[in-house]
Amino acid sequence: MRNKQHILADDEIVDVLINYVDESIYDYAVMIDGEWGCGKTYFIKKRLYTELEKHEKEKAQNQEGYKPKGIIYLSLYGVKSLEEVSKQILMESYFVKSGNAKGIIRKGTEITGKMLPVLFDIIKTKTGLELEAENVSNAAGGFFSVKDSILIFDDLERCNCPVNEVLGYINTYVEHEGMKVIIIANQKEIGKNAYLTNQELKYLVAANENINFDENIERKSNFFTQSNEEEKIKENSVAISTIKERINKLFGQDVQYEKVKEKLVGVTIYYYPVLQDVFTKLIRSKEIDDRLQSLLLEKLSFYEDYMVKEEHPNLRTFQFYLSKVRELYNEISKLDGVGQEPFLKYIIQYSFKVCVCYKNDTLEQTWEGNEEYGFKAIGKTDIFGNELAFRFVDEFVTKSILEEEKIKRMLEVYEDEYIKKREEEVDVLRDLESGWYVSDDNTVAEKIKRIIEALNQDKYEIKEYPRIIGLFIELEYAGFSNKIVSDMLIAMKNSVKNLKKRVNIGVEYSMLKEGEKRERCKEILADIQNEIDQQFQIHLSDTMESYLEKEDSWAESLHDYVRKNRMEISNTDGFLAQFEIFQLVEKISKSMSYDIHAFRGCILGLYVQTSMGDALKLEYDKVVALKEEVEKIDQSHFDNIKKMQIGYLILNLQSAIEVYDGHER
Repeated sequence: MRNKQHILADDEIVDVLINYVDESIYDYAVMIDGEWGCGKTYFIKKRLYTELEKHEKEKAQNQEGYKPKGIIYLSLYGVKSLEEVSKQILMESYFVKSGNAKGIIRKGTEITGKMLPVLFDIIKTKTGLELEAENVSNAAGGFFSVKDSILIFDDLERCNCPVNEVLGYINTYVEHEGMKVIIIANQKEIGKNAYLTNQELKYLVAANENINFDENIERKSNFFTQSNEEEKIKENSVAISTIKERINKLFGQDVQYEKVKEKLVGVTIYYYPVLQDVFTKLIRSKEIDDRLQSLLLEKLSFYEDYMVKEEHPNLRTFQFYLSKVRELYNEISKLDGVGQEPFLKYIIQYSFKVCVCYKNDTLEQTWEGNEEYGFKAIGKTDIFGNELAFRFVDEFVTKSILEEEKIKRMLEVYEDEYIKKREEEVDVLRDLESGWYVSDDNTVAEKIKRIIEALNQDKYEIKEYPRIIGLFIELEYAGFSNKIVSDMLIAMKNSVKNLKKRVNIGVEYSMLKEGEKRERCKEILADIQNEIDQQFQIHLSDTMESYLEKEDSWAESLHDYVRKNRMEISNTDGFLAQFEIFQLVEKISKSMSYDIHAFRGCILGLYVQTSMGDALKLEYDKVVALKEEVEKIDQSHFDNIKKMQIGYLILNLQSAIEVYDGHER
């Protein structure tokens, strides 16, 4: 049983349908019901068609005079009229009797609505017969007759005709011709096309206040009561859920559908694939590297469990996943690192979750700013939200964006988190992070004390701060003193005063979901980030001044510093903003050619050959001023090479100005 449905294995379904084909006591159709993407059509084309064909041939061999039934398969997807259905049946019958049906079924080719008129005319011309689609069962003196056939109608829910008319049409083959008919459908979706047709008009009708939709309430006889009720109706707007319920009452086909179906369908089989078997076939049938095949086959139980948990046993989603994971595998396989193998295995599993949730419309990640990884919930069943999530996977699955440099950086993140030997203080943090909620107060309090001591001794890297803050907030909400958060904050602020470079920290690296706790974490992190920015500003100003004070190779040292801190300079503190322009120009005029050349590298690297960050976008006036002052330098006593370097510097500054002019300032 699954979802209160009795599930038959593929072999059992084949046996049931073969018995149905042979049974002659009363006439009825069989329906195979199942979710979209669960493999119903795959089962019909790859398994059932072959088994029915084999059965009919064996029956003809064993029973003298028995004429084997042909098997006519057609999809109702997008069909707009019953005439189209008739024409398609006639053409499929022609292909069956001319020996071409197997090719059509096995190759998955289906006759579409646009093909019907052309093919139908070709067949009429070829046979020299005038066919009337309405007389399908007896057409053309028997050659096109479908009486001795098994009809398989697929995609009932995707037909653009009213479903009850289609069932009535199919019933003529069952009740009047005594034919065997198999209907494939996703019953949950039946009627939705009709529901959406002329929806605007239906809303107008359903919202009409003069319609009595609630038949169970007796109308009041009191005149004043009626007036009050009517006035109340006029004053209150109708909720969309109420309107939808009314639409179903007025226009829904459920009741009528059940009545027609009850008359036509004698047996309903709920189809649910044997997922691991199908996964194995799909993995082995695709052009997938042997090593990747082996890694994928190790995860069969996980794939099934997660799809069932997410209520999404969709084989098309699994095929989508295979196409994505193969490209991820190819990129990760190129990387070197001690954690490459476990990282690959992690991504194989993580990317499957992302694919399932994306196709199931339950993917929960939201990425902010420049964050590239974080501890997040993936889908609706991820309760604790502490999965290590990678933005590059999400963007590849949802947008097909894949950047090699990002993957390389995330391998390093994964190695830091799970592979490389950690300091004792980090192990204490990880132990508390992963198990505090099943520990005891004394043990937790001792580990909190050790973490704060380690913070005071500057033993944690800045990247650990969001996780420590998130953890301490969780512990505070669990009942521990709020002093642990204030002590933690003091220790962190003291620690960042020793920083010699700027770093960005963000809430995404904590394990907190959206809500009050996460907002508090953001506030604390913003406070620490402000402290970091101030320290870096002081350090940057001191550093810039120190370079100008150097006599020789000042610009070479400056260029090396800029190269290592480009992002921080570009986004937060700026470059020329750190200098007094006249002082800088005086330094340039007194410099050797190699220092002017190195300074040009700073200008090119920050303003011309890269995307300028927010801080540099404010420095247009500084760039213009520097160019104007450099142009005023007296070059009469310079040698030729120094003149050339000054000329190139002016050109580089002009290029920077043109970059500004090409964008809004």
